[in-house]
Amino acid sequence: MRRTPVIGKLPKVLLRNSKPVPTPVIEGSPVRPVAELVQLSQWTDQDVEGIVQLAGVAPESDPAWSDIHEQLLSSSCAFFAAEVIQGPREAPYNGRFILGQHHLEWDDLVNKHKRLCILAARDHGKSYFFTIAFAIWKAGYNAPGSEGIIFSATQPQAEEFLGKIKNELLSNPKLAHLVPYTGDRFWSARKITLRNGSVIRAAGFGVKVRGGHPDWVVCDDVLNDDDIYSETTRRRNIDYFLSAISGMVHRTKQLIVVGTPMHQGDLYATLEEGGEYECREYPALDKDGGAPLWPERYSMDDLEAKRRELRSEARFAREYLCQPLSDEASLFPSKLFEGPDVRVPYILGLGADYWEKRGCMRYTGVDIAMSAETGGDYFVIFTVAVEENGTRWLANIRRGKGWSFTRQIDEIKEEYYLMRPDMVHIEANQMQRVWTDEVARTTDIPVRRFFTLGVGGRQPMNNWKKGATSVSVNKHHIDRGVPAMRMSLEHRKWRIPRGDQRSIELTDIWIGEMGAMGWIDGKVQSVGQHDDLVMACWMADTAIRMGGTRFGFLEGDMKQKTPELLAAPVVTDEVAIEVDYLEAERHALAAVQEGRPIDMLTADSYMGRVRSMLRDYAERSFDHGDNDRAVRALEEIKRLDALFKFRSYDAGFKNVVKGDSAEYRAADSWKPNESAPNADDLGILG
Repeated sequence: MRRTPVIGKLPKVLLRNSKPVPTPVIEGSPVRPVAELVQLSQWTDQDVEGIVQLAGVAPESDPAWSDIHEQLLSSSCAFFAAEVIQGPREAPYNGRFILGQHHLEWDDLVNKHKRLCILAARDHGKSYFFTIAFAIWKAGYNAPGSEGIIFSATQPQAEEFLGKIKNELLSNPKLAHLVPYTGDRFWSARKITLRNGSVIRAAGFGVKVRGGHPDWVVCDDVLNDDDIYSETTRRRNIDYFLSAISGMVHRTKQLIVVGTPMHQGDLYATLEEGGEYECREYPALDKDGGAPLWPERYSMDDLEAKRRELRSEARFAREYLCQPLSDEASLFPSKLFEGPDVRVPYILGLGADYWEKRGCMRYTGVDIAMSAETGGDYFVIFTVAVEENGTRWLANIRRGKGWSFTRQIDEIKEEYYLMRPDMVHIEANQMQRVWTDEVARTTDIPVRRFFTLGVGGRQPMNNWKKGATSVSVNKHHIDRGVPAMRMSLEHRKWRIPRGDQRSIELTDIWIGEMGAMGWIDGKVQSVGQHDDLVMACWMADTAIRMGGTRFGFLEGDMKQKTPELLAAPVVTDEVAIEVDYLEAERHALAAVQEGRPIDMLTADSYMGRVRSMLRDYAERSFDHGDNDRAVRALEEIKRLDALFKFRSYDAGFKNVVKGDSAEYRAADSWKPNESAPNADDLGILG
């Protein structure tokens, strides 16, 4: 008969001078008294069931059981969770916490180690055990009067955890003795105080916490997908943890870190390498036999269904098997993006004139975001300037989430005005071809529909046609799909801008997304949540290989003559251009606010940034109810479009509500509204 794991941990001498209690009988067999079982340290399910349920021996009437119960509640977090915590309402919990074997191991670890790092599969009870059950157990039973802090990735997430602790305390009658009387209950979203004097705080990872000296700290899922993509984010998070959090927790106090690994170089890997933390991994499937870790929650069928749902073996491995894609397993390892010959001190957004002087053509890829919801995919524009010898300079990146169809079309147009690419590939799968059709209908931008589905499972072997208006490519194809970019990276043909903070941040995300791509079962798969930059980069790279309106780099058609390598853009060039753009933005905004025409603009500065700024300013003014400012900004866009001999694409002009006079106000009668947002409110400068 299987022993009850928690009860089996009881020390042999807990009951001294205990009186014998009636011996219950199950199916004709007597059940041994509690005192005898404790001394022998041999418990079975039958013993426990008999003591608790049969022969009228309720726990309250058994002094032996009462003593054991109190000691277990204060010494075992797992026992406390099973006996007291209500657990989620939905199945299979049904209002109780279901203990798995891994929870019992965690219970043992928290009693043995002051520094603990637990990596576990998603949805396997780590947050409920460590952040809810452990926090209440520590504050209410194990260390009354103590102070603890719960960290999560953001402040709202940390406050959500604290909110669940509040709900458990207020709704669970077994915890009523910990809740202060109504008049004394000064609870906030970030702090609660129990009747015994214990304090539990909630803090977002990255907030200022210096000055405190807590008795215990739990860091629960403090990393997010940014740690996959950005080396800068990984370094920042590691530095914050080691300096701010670890620094305030004395070595005699407890610091527990739990989460799911994001990257081979993330915080969890750093803690394991340091050797001070007891580090354990708990994948959803056993590494040896493949048995489920928590069958009560996830059976083998459940895990297989989850694997199919995620649609990526690599993503399933990260989320449920605790296996982030290693640098060695990545299709684009970090070494491909390192070195002074690759990382060059120039900036994103240098205009077409800059690249024309250096003899570079430009090509652009556009990855469409179908949903305008802020939680959807990113819309990405990726432009590359290329020399005749095939060296690729990453020229510009536009990336945003939650942008409307109109905003995305405008961004494509603005990118063309700035970079004047020779060819633009726009994703055209299914309904996404509407974007390409709209750009082709309203502009003369050279565009191709780009279908990323390919033809069946194979790529046709015939060469691309230079004059094609559409192209269909299988992204898994070795020679033409995403893996094809590996060769140019291996040959050190890419140049990455690292001249300012914006360039570093955006290219870090791109490098991270590239590093998250793996080659698994003959397919390109990403362990990250987003691969929009990779797709847009691949479309731009395909445009380079196909060629644009002047010449291209077709397979077997690469030019043999290799000119001297172009010198990298120097810092003085980029700073001057950046300052010019900012001055142009300030000047234009001041003119609109003062009710005078905008002057002192060049075509590059206007089409590069000022036009986009004016359009954004008009939309924001309209959102604030200031139609006069919105109309003025749109009128200037229309006037300057004509001045610089570009079409007016101001579709939103006719949708702006008119003023009191039933006609748009003339420039000479227009005056700024004091209630309108200023430049700082809009956040469009600096």
